[in-house]
Amino acid sequence: MDSSVDGTVDIISSMPQEILHHILSFIPTQFAIRTSALSRGWRHIWCHTPFLDFDCSYIHGHRRQLTARDINQTIRSYRSPKVTSFHLSMSRNIREHEINSWIEFVLSRNVEKLSLVLDGLPNDHVLEKIFFLSSSLTQLCIRNFDMIAVVSWKSLRNLTLGECNLNDESIPNILSGSPVLETLELDYCRGPQRLDLSKSRSLRRLVIYLRKEPTEIVAPHLHYLSLESFNDGPCTLVDVSSLAEARIHIVVDNYSPPLNLNFLQTMVLKLLAKLQNVKRLTFTGTVLQVYFLTILIALSSYN
Repeated sequence: MDSSVDGTVDIISSMPQEILHHILSFIPTQFAIRTSALSRGWRHIWCHTPFLDFDCSYIHGHRRQLTARDINQTIRSYRSPKVTSFHLSMSRNIREHEINSWIEFVLSRNVEKLSLVLDGLPNDHVLEKIFFLSSSLTQLCIRNFDMIAVVSWKSLRNLTLGECNLNDESIPNILSGSPVLETLELDYCRGPQRLDLSKSRSLRRLVIYLRKEPTEIVAPHLHYLSLESFNDGPCTLVDVSSLAEARIHIVVDNYSPPLNLNFLQTMVLKLLAKLQNVKRLTFTGTVLQVYFLTILIALSSYN
């Protein structure tokens, strides 16, 4: 990456380090480290980059799977006093205390954006108490975890829970411990069938992918709702009186019992009744077909 023999200038290497750090933020840390071989000027760029991305999930093909030893060695060489973003994707051969040590490390560097994909671990994996008491987190994504603890996330604005186990106290604990939370995403989480968000006045956006259980949503302060539901898992909107925009998608499961059009029609009409004051409403998937089917049925009754 040094200037070539014909006198051309290495524009990338001459950029401010902040820009180089930003460029490296788009690639996993194991590849960012390789840039240290480009030239003397690049030797320590990666270890001052405030972004860490480790993927320990199983890798197919010729690439070697990232190990705990690799991550530990990287952290020992890491020099940035601040970690802006940290992504960690797990496999079954990573021990619990090692995961906790890495999370504790980035929390000690006041990490703002944290993503933990624990797909290779049991849901009852235990995280250290410091994780639930972070004041620096603004964005958190965690998958495959028992989310049952009391939290204190004073700066958290965006939260995504994927395939997590929730109990009756999970959502109330999250809302009370996250006073500035604006966006909540729930992806196929297991837990209570009534989602009451009425206690949070800061929460404005809900994105939810439902499992096949009946679900009630109470969210009088929401401005945006994105809802994906199965045809045999009825969803009831109890109170969404402040909604300005909604996206509804109903998935027909080909492996479920034969489609009950009357049941599906009733569910869609109830959803529409609760969404009649929404300024922008988007239907995708089966819900649009059922809507037109409802109109045809109503028209045929007059003949």
